Amino acid sequence: MAMGTPHVTYRPMEESDLRAAAGILTESYRAQGVAAEFSAYTLRTVILPQYGIDLADCVAAEAEGEVAGVLLLAVDREARDSYVFGWNVRPALWRARIGLGLEKRYTEKHRELGLQTGWACIGSFRNVERYRAIGFRPVRTLSCFEAPPGAHPPPAGWEICPADLEAGAAAWPRLPAAPPHWPAQWRQVRHYAARPPWQMLLARSGGTTCATAVWRKELLVGEVGALTFNDRDAAGALLGHLRRLAGISLRFRLVPVDDPLHGLLEESGFPRTAEYTEIRRDRF
Repeated sequence: MAMGTPHVTYRPMEESDLRAAAGILTESYRAQGVAAEFSAYTLRTVILPQYGIDLADCVAAEAEGEVAGVLLLAVDREARDSYVFGWNVRPALWRARIGLGLEKRYTEKHRELGLQTGWACIGSFRNVERYRAIGFRPVRTLSCFEAPPGAHPPPAGWEICPADLEAGAAAWPRLPAAPPHWPAQWRQVRHYAARPPWQMLLARSGGTTCATAVWRKELLVGEVGALTFNDRDAAGALLGHLRRLAGISLRFRLVPVDDPLHGLLEESGFPRTAEYTEIRRDRF
């Protein structure tokens, strides 16, 4: 071992690691110029359920007895794929090759479970090309939008009503859209849609559901986890209802450019706040 290189061990993450993980994510993002603020509470109550992350599938890298890197991995055994939410190392240890150690455990996990596809998403502040070296390739662009609160009267002809998971499960397959980003897929939505403060809404006309959304209201912004529709007017009615209901800005994260929702938000004049690239790995 070279002088000054820390001894690193890798193990499954535990609940007690979340505080350190939040600190690592915050440091890593800020070192790349992104004003991010993670907390153990946000990881536990928002990110883990929304992405379907089981800590037993995640990896903590310990250097000299302290957590120095984390791999936050969501595994869908039924679909035989995974999604990386976080693959981060403390900036002070970027040269210690801890990230490569996490990559080895990532590959081992996929081989062990027989997973066929690995997904991830990276912001424009990162170099997509560096991920080719570990088998990822770019797939498509994802955009983030923010809609300010609105005060327009609701359009006539649409009933907006709350829904439970059973109603959502019945409606979702009938609302075609472009292949959604990981947390907007129904198998991920069902992990968190029934948990407060998440709410599910349906837009109906003549008893037929034409749009549905899952969202939550936070202190400063509302988060729309998913919005899918087969009628543009229904989507507009639901969007307007959400804006009035929230009373604060609504954030739409990671909307695929080929999703009808992307076009609706663009044409509505809502600002695009960031762009990401979805990447995929097919060999392990």
